[in-house]
Amino acid sequence: TNLRELMRTHLNGKVKLRLAGDLHHYTRHMPTDCLDKPTLIVSGGGGAFSHPTHCFRDRIQVGDEKDNYERVCAYPSAKVSRHLSYLNLWQFRWRNWRFDVLWAICYFGISTSFFPLCGVYDDYLEYNPDHRPLNLVTFVASRVATLLSQLFISGRLSLVFSFVVIILTYLFTDWSNVKTSTHLCWSLLHALTHICTALTCLLFVECMAEFVVSEGLVAVPRTNVD
Repeated sequence: TNLRELMRTHLNGKVKLRLAGDLHHYTRHMPTDCLDKPTLIVSGGGGAFSHPTHCFRDRIQVGDEKDNYERVCAYPSAKVSRHLSYLNLWQFRWRNWRFDVLWAICYFGISTSFFPLCGVYDDYLEYNPDHRPLNLVTFVASRVATLLSQLFISGRLSLVFSFVVIILTYLFTDWSNVKTSTHLCWSLLHALTHICTALTCLLFVECMAEFVVSEGLVAVPRTNVD
């Protein structure tokens, strides 16, 4: 606020350049209407991770007077930035595959006390015979809530892995600029998200297994009862 006041009064018309480095890329915007306005430069490529440039508009309005600016340079370019963002969809997983293995083990451990969930697909068809999306969401939410309560009652091995997930999220959550209570709350919320996701994956796998059997997509041995 003080800087804006200075630029509006004592430094009005004297500032030629406004330089920032909070975003990790390079962009330069030039004024289009009034050339005595300062040039806007973001230069934050100091070795950290890179922020995208394609997410920002080429033409912007700045200040109380809505001065028009146009971006004349960007690094990486918008085209390269968009391409790099698409690559993140698989390169991030490829480079961090060990982390995926760790979470896969934790997810399996959380789900292992509930195998098998016999009849869950029939329960879904009875609950949502018309396959309405909203009913699907409510069915999954209610089943996950039921499994979550059973986890603390009878899921011994699943409970152990749940505590492991809580510890991992607590250790991996950045706590440098937050209070201990805030750190703990975010860690528990993060852990609960992973636990619920693991239980949702369990429901999906069980439903798909029962679906392919009921639809005859796989051959299963049948026992004749006289």
